Formats: sequence, C-alpha cells, structure tokens
Amino acid sequence: MLATQSFRTPSVFANNAQRGASLVMVLIFMLLLSMMATFGVRNVTLLEKQTRNELEYQVARQAAEAALRDAEMDLRMPEPSGLLTQPTAACNREGSALRLQGIASAESAEFPENCLRGQCGAPASRYAVAWGSASTTTKGAPWWPNDKGGDWGNNVTTAGAPSFTCATATGGVPLGTFTGTPRFPGVARQPEYLIELIVPEAIGAAATETQFECTGRGSGGSAVKAAQNEVTGGSGAPKGTCLVFRITARGFGASLQDTDIDSRPNPKVEVLLQSYFQLFVK
Repeated sequence: MLATQSFRTPSVFANNAQRGASLVMVLIFMLLLSMMATFGVRNVTLLEKQTRNELEYQVARQAAEAALRDAEMDLRMPEPSGLLTQPTAACNREGSALRLQGIASAESAEFPENCLRGQCGAPASRYAVAWGSASTTTKGAPWWPNDKGGDWGNNVTTAGAPSFTCATATGGVPLGTFTGTPRFPGVARQPEYLIELIVPEAIGAAATETQFECTGRGSGGSAVKAAQNEVTGGSGAPKGTCLVFRITARGFGASLQDTDIDSRPNPKVEVLLQSYFQLFVK
C-alpha cells in the first residue's frame, strides 16, 4: 500500500493582502499623529495670542489707572504745599479759580464746552443726546469717542509723544502735563484724562439744590453736609460748597494697528476708566 503525502503551497495573494492591511493601519496612525500635532500647535498659538491680548489689556488698564490718579492730583494741586506749579510739569494751573478759591462753574472760561486744558463744562443738552444719534455735528458727552462728538482731540505727535500746548490745547491731558508725573513706560501712546464739572440741572434763585451732597467735618468731628451750589438765603449760616467732577481716563497698550488716525499712532488696545471726585470747599 502506497502512502501519500500532501503539501500546502503558500498563497502569495494572502501575503500581499496582509501587507496591504498593515500599510493602511500605519497610514491611519500617522494621520492621527499629524492631527494631534496640528491641534497642539494651533492650541499653543491660540494661548500665545490670548496671553498677548491679556498683557496688552493689563498694560492699558494700568496706564488708565495712572491717568485717573494724575487727574485727582491735578484737582488737588494746592494740597499739601499750596503750590500750583510743579517744577517738573510742562504746564501749570496758575490763576485757577477752582484751585485758589474753590470756585467752579460751567459758564466760566475755566470749564468751557470744548474742554480747554482738559477741563469740560458741557451744557445739559449734550448729555441728553442718545448714543445712536450722536456724531461730530450732534455732540454727545465729552468723554465719548471723537466720532460721537467727544472732546478728546488728538494731542499726540506722529511719533506717539504727547503734544499739548499749555495755554490753548483742548481735549485730553497727557499724563504728567500739569503734575510732572513721569511718562508711563512701554505703551504706544501716553494715557490721558478729561475732567468734567458735574452741574445739577437749573437752580432757582433761592432754591436749595440737594442733588449732589458731600460730607465735610465740623470742628467737633461731626459730619456736615453741603449741597452743590447751595443758596442759603435769609439769615441762615452759609454752608460750604460741594464740587463734583467726573474723571475719564483712557490708557493704551503697547501694539499699534496698521492704520493710523489722522496720521497719528492707533493703538490696538484702549481701556477707558471713570471715577467721580468731590471737593468740599468751606
């Protein structure tokens, strides 16, 4: 009886199919790695942009804070030395009725509508203008943007340095102009401020205006209130005057946009801050 033996011939087609499946798996794996790498790069780039934007914002905010404090110092210039001129300041407030006598009114030359030397006395009609209808011809509040009729002006040179003519400049006051405060470093433009005298609505000849009240201290330490432009009349004891101001400051970041404004630097980031400041004049 003859014994038979069978032999199995390797299949070339099966080997080729296995090699093809491995190639597909490798390609899919490489595609996944590429997608993960691309996502990582984009995520890092986005985080870098966010970090730069946050840095720009923080610099601009700190600059605006510095301008707020500078404006308060400007208003309080007579204290504590009683001097209106700082040796390192480019301009001074000599002759200021507000700082010498505590007298301020929107009708005075010291607080005109055009914000001469950074001090504004806009009429009530401007504050009644709605944002949507405000323009350069229908002016809104002085601190609004210039295209809404604001009175910031553009007191800066083409190189970004402050440009403020002491006697005739109108609009925003660059940091340190009247106080001698050093320039704020690392910004595209120096921060600036506007001071608005807040005036109550029309006051009658013998009326007592109580819209704005501030508190002073009597000789015994007790609180003594006095109202803005209060008219005592009769034989009543005269009271002090409470002057209320709104300070608006804007600070800028370090980077500039590609397009300028009136051939002046146009920072990418601008931060606007406001505070209310009161002076009690006995």
